Amino acid sequence: MALVAPFADIESSIATDTMAMLANVVVTKASGAQFLAEFDAIDRDVFDGIAQVGDYTLRYLLTDATLAVGDVVTINGQAYRVPADPDRVGHEAVARLVEHA
Repeated sequence: MALVAPFADIESSIATDTMAMLANVVVTKASGAQFLAEFDAIDRDVFDGIAQVGDYTLRYLLTDATLAVGDVVTINGQAYRVPADPDRVGHEAVARLVEHA
């Protein structure tokens, strides 16, 4: 007899509804597919404060999209590349992004 998670459907629904409330961007993949995500940009000082660089992260539901190393996405007209495998935790993933020329 296979085990079935009794609340999996409810959890999936809650996760999707919660992500929709938290999402602050629409992400477009190179294929044209779009999904909602939470985008965070944090500027940090480098070279003893001489310059600033941005650390960009994208949090999204795995049921909405999957990203892999080298994928390019567009957020608010700016292209970003995924330089490393996203971290997956449960039904979500967090991808680090770098600006793509």
